[in-house]
Amino acid sequence: MPEEDIVLQDEAETDELALVRERRRQREEYEAEYGNEKGTENWFSSLIIKQLCAVAVLLGLFFGLRLLAPKPFEELRQAYRSVMGESMEWAEIWAQIVMAAQNVAAPVKEEPEESSSLKDEKKETTTEPTDNSESASSAPRSTAQASAVGGASLPKNESLAFSPLWVSVRAASPVDGSVSSGFGLRVNPVTGELGWHAGIDIAAKEGSEIFALYPGRVKSVSYDSVSGNYILLDHGGGLISSYCHASKILVEEGQRVASGQKIALVGQTGQATGPHLHLELRLNGLCYNPLPLLRYGE
Repeated sequence: MPEEDIVLQDEAETDELALVRERRRQREEYEAEYGNEKGTENWFSSLIIKQLCAVAVLLGLFFGLRLLAPKPFEELRQAYRSVMGESMEWAEIWAQIVMAAQNVAAPVKEEPEESSSLKDEKKETTTEPTDNSESASSAPRSTAQASAVGGASLPKNESLAFSPLWVSVRAASPVDGSVSSGFGLRVNPVTGELGWHAGIDIAAKEGSEIFALYPGRVKSVSYDSVSGNYILLDHGGGLISSYCHASKILVEEGQRVASGQKIALVGQTGQATGPHLHLELRLNGLCYNPLPLLRYGE
């Protein structure tokens, strides 16, 4: 091979090697300049994928709980409604969530059978007229919004039940008013302390009529400094309803009452910030939220 050709071939190889080195240098510079942006894009994409997976898992748990464990699901739903329906601080909301989660894991009590006294009273209410023409109404009728509440808190030796309660007899509307304080954890409006509300407060006009939720007998008519004038009705089967802060009692101890019968007048006796009815519902000593039963049929 001529010497001139050898020289030209060496020069061509040198130029090609220089081109490869230049390309490598440019690639290194590009990676050094844009490599962080590429890493950021990868991190953001990974974050989105993880979030989508988390949402998918939560949805799976939601629908799985609803299908496989309807009672705990209903309990969580009621706790959510209670939290969202009240104006509470974050500490109260968290305490309510924790307590609801603990109650979901607790065994659900069997629903009590309808007692013979309830059956007899139910038959009588179908033939006897009552003072409340709208006794079949299942929720407190709405009026102008009011903030009247009571100061009663749950004693330490009693407990709340957040599982739903089922009663075979439809509840009558207890009073014409609006719910001013819900069931469960709240700040006591009188003492300002955090405590458990064993029932619901329904704000109403002074002197408004109070009606019995279910048929039964008057277990007790009394007064104390917290509940004011109050009535306890025994509906049989361990089911007790109480009506507090009344201005006037219209029934006597031992008297039989029908569902929707007028039993008292709204007042603000005892610890109260205004005229209202404090309504409680207990089954075998446990306090249950009466509001879902008042919404029956909605």
